[in-house]
Amino acid sequence: MAKYKQYTEEQLVTAINKVKTGLISKSKASKLYKIPRKTLSDYILGKSIIGKKRWTKTVSNKSQDSSLANYVKYMSERGFGLTRKVLQTFALSVTQKSCPSVQKPPSKKWCQKFLKKHKLSLRTPNSLQRSRVAVSSQETIDEYFKLLDSSINKLDLQDKPSQIWNADEAGFGKETDQIKQKIISPT
Repeated sequence: MAKYKQYTEEQLVTAINKVKTGLISKSKASKLYKIPRKTLSDYILGKSIIGKKRWTKTVSNKSQDSSLANYVKYMSERGFGLTRKVLQTFALSVTQKSCPSVQKPPSKKWCQKFLKKHKLSLRTPNSLQRSRVAVSSQETIDEYFKLLDSSINKLDLQDKPSQIWNADEAGFGKETDQIKQKIISPT
């Protein structure tokens, strides 16, 4: 794979001028100055402007970015890791609050950069992590079952076991044959 941008701005300007004045063809200018032919054409036709960055400015600010990263970490710590698609959906909704004209979610590449920037990674979910086993004392387990019992009674589910589901970061149990999607977690 070729290295990114092997030419200077001066070389680009020179190549454009020589092509526009007819001194050299696009093909020869492309080879001589090591500028991709398509890139050279874009500048000659005015699709790209010299000195202007190709990519648009980020729409979300640092505060929104860090809030989103903190939310991802918060959910992961509680056993509900988010998928890349969910992250993209959340990022879109956050972005639309400050810039309603944005209609498409961020790309896979954006997600990769976001994960790297915030020291997050995609991984296959575990049914029960070691850290959760370590904090599972008898007291914690007793509290859980008291809460579960009161919730079942409150929702009147004592005689309706088919309406009780177990869900954690791995999904809704093995009975659903759900394909495990990778989730985001701190590295």
